[in-house]
Formats: sequence, C-alpha cells, structure tokens
Amino acid sequence: MGGISLSTTIGFISDFRSMCRRSRMSDEETAKELQAIDDLLHQALFNPKERLRESAISMLDAVCGYIIRKAFVGDGQIMAEVMDQGCVWRVAYYGEVPPVYGGRLVQEAYPFLLRQHRREPADFLNHCGISRNMLRDIPATVSEVFPIGAGSKCIRMQTAQQMPYAPGQFMMIRCEMKEDEEFKIRDGKKPVQQRAFSVSSSPLNTAYLEFTAKPTENAFFSDYLARKVSVGHPFFVSGPFGHFFYQDEMQDIVLLGAGSGIAPLLGIMRYIRDKRLQAKAHLIYSNKTEQDILWRQEIEGLSGGNISHLFTLTQQQWEGSKGRIDAEMMRKHVHDATVFFLCGPMPFVQEMERILAAEFQVPKERVKKEIYD
Repeated sequence: MGGISLSTTIGFISDFRSMCRRSRMSDEETAKELQAIDDLLHQALFNPKERLRESAISMLDAVCGYIIRKAFVGDGQIMAEVMDQGCVWRVAYYGEVPPVYGGRLVQEAYPFLLRQHRREPADFLNHCGISRNMLRDIPATVSEVFPIGAGSKCIRMQTAQQMPYAPGQFMMIRCEMKEDEEFKIRDGKKPVQQRAFSVSSSPLNTAYLEFTAKPTENAFFSDYLARKVSVGHPFFVSGPFGHFFYQDEMQDIVLLGAGSGIAPLLGIMRYIRDKRLQAKAHLIYSNKTEQDILWRQEIEGLSGGNISHLFTLTQQQWEGSKGRIDAEMMRKHVHDATVFFLCGPMPFVQEMERILAAEFQVPKERVKKEIYD
C-alpha cells in the first residue's frame, strides 16, 4: 500500500466519512447516494482484512462521483479539501496521484461550483493553484501524425489559441471517437472521451502541441489515438496541469523514465536545448526491447554537450546497457544531480524513489514524479 500503514489508511477513511457528512443533502436521491457511500466507508473501516483495497478504491470512486454529480453546496474550499483527501487516497493505494485524477476532478468540479454560486469559486481555484483559463476547452486540430516506435504515434495538434505551459506538464484532451470496421467503442462507453496526456514538445515551440500515444492493453483512448487518429481530426484541449515540471534555475538534473514515460522527459530535454540553458540533463531510459525505445533518433540527436542519455533493456541482449535501472547503474552514470524526474508505470517510479531514498539519501523535495497507469 505504497508504504502507508493500515492505521493511517483507516484514518483516511474516517476523514472521508466526516467530510461526506458535512455536505447538505438537498433531496431524497442525494441522501440515498450519500448513505451508499457511507456504507462503503463503513465496510472498509470495520473489515480491513477483507477486500480492503477493493472496498477502498470503490469507495474513493463513489465519493468522487458524488462530488462531481451532486457536489458539496458549501464553498469551494470544501471541494478542494475533498479533492486533496482523494489524492491522499490515491497515494495510499497507488503510490502517486495519476495525472488524470486531479485534472478530471478539477475540470468537472469547477463548472458545478460556477453554476452553484453564480460567481467565480476563487477559493477553490486558488487552493488548487490553477487559473480559470486552464479549465477552458480550446479547439484543436491534428496537424501531424507519425510513428515513433513500438506502434506508438506522435500526435501534433494546432490549437485555436496559444496555451503556455511549463516543460513536463500535461493537458486534458477530449474528442468524439469515430467507429469503423476496425475500431468499436467497447463496454457501453460514450463516444466522447477525455484523458490526460503529457506534452512532449518544448514550450518554446509554439507551432503545435505534441503528445505521445502508445497502444497498450486496456488503454481504450490511447489505443484510439495511436491507431485511428489522422490529420484533421478535431479535439478540445485544456490545461496545463501538474506540478511535474522543470524550472530554469534547476541545475544538473537526472531524468529516469520507462516506456511512454519518456513523453514529458523529452519535453524537458527539448526545452533545455531550445533555450540553450547550461543545466546538465542526463536521461536513463528503460525499455524491454530495442524495438520498444520511443523517440530513439530524437533522443540521440539531442545528446551532446550538457545533454546525455543511456538506454537500458530489461528483456533483450544487445551491445548497450542491460538490466533494470538500479543503484549500481545510477552510481556509474549519475553524478551531482540536484533534481530527479521520475516518469513511468507505478512499480518503476516506486522503485526509483526507493533507491534514491535508501541508497543515495535524496530528499523528497528533490524528487519529482509522474505515474502513468
């Protein structure tokens, strides 16, 4: 459970129960819904050894659904508090908050608060550290699509207006998916879908926003982007979101990535190059096989001077580095780093975080992380 104790987890459940009871129920349907949520909380609280994980995750989803659909009729601070508590839950069970969670909740909570109060819920927005412009849907059109390895695609979009962002941040992208003989919308899902995608282009490149789409098992929306999206496809984009970003004053950074986690790291490397910063950036990028390396030519072209890279493979013999990223590999290739950026699947990020803390005593404030589901 991400290193968080059972007693702490039970405390989270109790906090959620209290916050749910602070809401004002406006009708019988809302009362029944809140009671159902409370029953889930009660189950997780008093049956910690029986399906605790499943019950707690179901509870979290139910609470978030309640917040989004019925919402708290108090001020925006209550909504923000519950969102924060939900993020704590995600940390407890997943080790980190998936980008889509916070972004989606903010996006859907904001319009409700605006309707509910008929005024700008400034306290909510300020608490979340976002501006109203971030939540606007900006029309976008796909301008380029090309392969980048392992069946993955680069999707470049031109937006109706400029969308400033920091290197490493993500956007929420939304579109209406189109069915054909090869692609069907499964499991009763709605054709309009929205997901969070890290920006892999440099903020200094204002010609387009660039996203990396990798088809993976059960990744419904990513699969659509990688297999079916072509030039001219319309989207809506909002953002930017996230605290995973590079700042100019950072020096001697290390980027640790796996799989499609290369996307925001590539954006950081491009930014350092485009702005001609003197900061040293070293990438260690892990994949199963040589064919799985995304953006290989781009990364190799970026390397030189203050930017360097190391590819390592975990399931294939080759002339380059072999094996998972571990303490020995870091000692050999990492020197005097001030900030570490970790991006990839949850087990990868958790292991990198563990190594940095246990083997190198790197303080948490010097580690930035983004987890991809």
